[in-house]
Amino acid sequence: MELLDLRCFMKLVEEGSVTKAASVMSMSQPNLSRHLLKLEDELGAPLYLRDAKHAKLTDAGRRLAEYATSVLALV
Repeated sequence: MELLDLRCFMKLVEEGSVTKAASVMSMSQPNLSRHLLKLEDELGAPLYLRDAKHAKLTDAGRRLAEYATSVLALV
């Protein structure tokens, strides 16, 4: 798990969609999605439910958001 992966995830949480998060981070949507898939693979759980317009966090996603907030605040 890298800090960029956590930053991508937290931007998804803040923006509510992969497309918006990618735009704000000035990266392509497929690139941001790769970071999110990497996190899901490493953690072994889906972090959000994919929808055409919005991303809804799963229980694992909500727990990671709490963790990521703390980690990124320390960095």
